[in-house]
Amino acid sequence: MTAQARKLVHSDIKPDNPPERAAHYLDVPNMPWEKTKFPGIGIKVLYTDDSGITTALFKLDPGAASIRLFSAARSVLPPA
Repeated sequence: MTAQARKLVHSDIKPDNPPERAAHYLDVPNMPWEKTKFPGIGIKVLYTDDSGITTALFKLDPGAASIRLFSAARSVLPPA
């Protein structure tokens, strides 16, 4: 079975994007929740690189939110 030629639908799409721009598929439901230093808060890291860019999911148990967590998030998130 041969791969079909890629049909470009927009002029900005390059036919040979570098591998780091390729789509990645994760089995997120089967990834374990990792504990954090905050009680009742779990994390699943979906992506991270050497420069510190990270995409993650957080799970908060009922009552687990803390001022400390929101303060830490505010320090890394851009202002709304």
